[in-house]
Amino acid sequence: MKTNFVKLLFIVAGIIFLEACQTEPKQELSFSTTDTPGRVSVALPGSGEDIWAKYNYDQREGKRLFEHYCSVCHGIVGAGDGFNSYNLDPKPKSLRDNVYMSNLSDSNLQQVISLGGTSMNKSMLMPAYSHTLSGIEIERIVKYIRTLTNKEN
Repeated sequence: MKTNFVKLLFIVAGIIFLEACQTEPKQELSFSTTDTPGRVSVALPGSGEDIWAKYNYDQREGKRLFEHYCSVCHGIVGAGDGFNSYNLDPKPKSLRDNVYMSNLSDSNLQQVISLGGTSMNKSMLMPAYSHTLSGIEIERIVKYIRTLTNKEN
C-alpha cells in the first residue's frame, strides 16, 4: 500500500514537472536607465516603443483607453484601418491626417467621443461613450489622439 502511494506521488510530481517545462517563456519588459536620475525607460514587448519618454501620464492613459475602445475601428495607430473598419460604411477617418485633425478642436473630439458621430453630423456608426468613459478618460483619449498626427504617415 505504501509503495503504491509513493509510485503515485512520483507520477504526479513527474506530470507537474513536465507541464512546467512546456510553458512558453513570458515576454518581459526591457528596462534601461536614462540620463535623468530616478527615471527608467520601459519598452513594451514587441513594440520597440518607449512610452515613458514619448508620452506624458495623460497621453499614456489615453493610449491605453484608445487601444481598448477605439482601435477596433480606427486601428492601433489611428489610421482608420482597425479590424472592424472593413465592415463599416463609411470607413472610419484616419486620425493621423494632419489637415483633417487640425480642423477639429479638442472640444469637438470630446463631443464626438461622448455623444457619438451623429452629434457632429458624422457617421452614426461611431458610438457614444459618455456612459462608458468618464470625462477625464475622454480628455485623455483626445490628448493621445493629438499625438497621432505628430507621427509620420
